[in-house]
Amino acid sequence: MKIKIFLSSLLLGFSCVALSAPVNNLVGDLVALKRLPAHSFSLAENEFGDLFLISDSGRFAIQKPVIYDVWNAVWINSINDLKTGQIDLNKMGLDIDELQPFKIGKGDSRITVFVDPISEHTRKLLSFVNKNSDAYAWNIVLFPAFGEKSAKAARKIACDGNSKRAYEALITGDFSQLKPKKKCNTLGLQKALTTSKYLGIRRIPYTINAKGFISTGYANEQSYKINIDKSE
Repeated sequence: MKIKIFLSSLLLGFSCVALSAPVNNLVGDLVALKRLPAHSFSLAENEFGDLFLISDSGRFAIQKPVIYDVWNAVWINSINDLKTGQIDLNKMGLDIDELQPFKIGKGDSRITVFVDPISEHTRKLLSFVNKNSDAYAWNIVLFPAFGEKSAKAARKIACDGNSKRAYEALITGDFSQLKPKKKCNTLGLQKALTTSKYLGIRRIPYTINAKGFISTGYANEQSYKINIDKSE
């Protein structure tokens, strides 16, 4: 995974911050860093085209900020440049294959989905995947989202050694027939956890369609298909 980690995050208790080369060139060598007492900022644009960052409390307003969207590798010169629900995995330097996904289907559109092994929503989504394996190509990334029980199930699946049997267990939620090896490579699971923090995943299933549009959860087949077919 080509993710650069900002080391001062270790000192300040921040989650990892990914910096691309343009951002490194912009900020140079930092000598101080302090967290602003604000949970989030909104991007605003006035009638003259000037940009502002305004804190959720209204306490802070940053005038004419220089903003670089690391995920999409684009400078934000107007509010229309900001893509809030779309990412480019290639520009982010994220190699999904390093997360050791199950690869299902043979369609032209590649869909990446983060799923938890004990979630009922996962099983409903995988039913849709199986019905549409000819229409799409799927990366099914195992992501233990619900604590120890999820982690144990995920390890059983990842360490089984028989991908067909492991995927079947993920579909059914029955892990009793799995035969996990005592020693196995869980690097894919570890990288999936790191990637989930990087992407800020809070709800699963977490889907990234072929155009980079993000959707979360799974309600029904109709609404999910609309999300994965979204192109603009």
